[in-house]
Amino acid sequence: MVYPVKLPLARLSPAVRARSVVAAGGSLDWATDAVAGSATFYEQYGAPMLLSGEAMAADLLAARLGRVRLALHPRIGVVNLSGVFWPLAARESAQIVEAFERGRRCCPDGSSVRITRVIGLRVTHAAVLLPGAEQECSITMDDYDLAWPDPVVAVGAHIAAHLNDHHQAEVAALGATLLDVPVPAIAGVQVGPVDGDAFELSVLDSAGAHVFVVPLPEPVRDPALLPEAIREAIAIAGRS
Repeated sequence: MVYPVKLPLARLSPAVRARSVVAAGGSLDWATDAVAGSATFYEQYGAPMLLSGEAMAADLLAARLGRVRLALHPRIGVVNLSGVFWPLAARESAQIVEAFERGRRCCPDGSSVRITRVIGLRVTHAAVLLPGAEQECSITMDDYDLAWPDPVVAVGAHIAAHLNDHHQAEVAALGATLLDVPVPAIAGVQVGPVDGDAFELSVLDSAGAHVFVVPLPEPVRDPALLPEAIREAIAIAGRS
């Protein structure tokens, strides 16, 4: 059964949401009192680790204090972290930079910035702006430190982005089936948040916007099983 309501992620606390967004890695916006920019990052024990060039590293370390903004998916929430920037040790940093540059040679990202450093943010304040909220929800550092990221949510956000970027025809066909309209009637469609039980599908047609929750065939707790579960869920829902 496909539900025309919003269910995924309801069980996640603000702290788990924040840690799941950080664990997903990807890109973030950073700022100090003097300068701002964006960077690729990965997570280490709840700390965003920013891949940077020499100029960016100099700016962050000179400022020492700063903040980052992470927006993995609008329906998950926007995470705002502030704290103290610090440099990763040279040997460990060099290994990570080398691995990143190897990956970038295989899959160019269009950036001309040469990555040479890794700068971490020691988090001292965390908050998340939940979907539809006007004010962000502050998270105590005890809650942030003790929260365990949901790996399925983190991986699910990347799968959703892949489906939206590279499989629009299949996703539009699913939206048409759920609305019982022909595919040309679909004006827009987007896979939303994914958790271990279901994923959201937003569909736009002449009657307006619709949000469905498409259940997975069975609950998924291992993120490695998520891609196949989503493919199967799409196939089942497409036959409904």
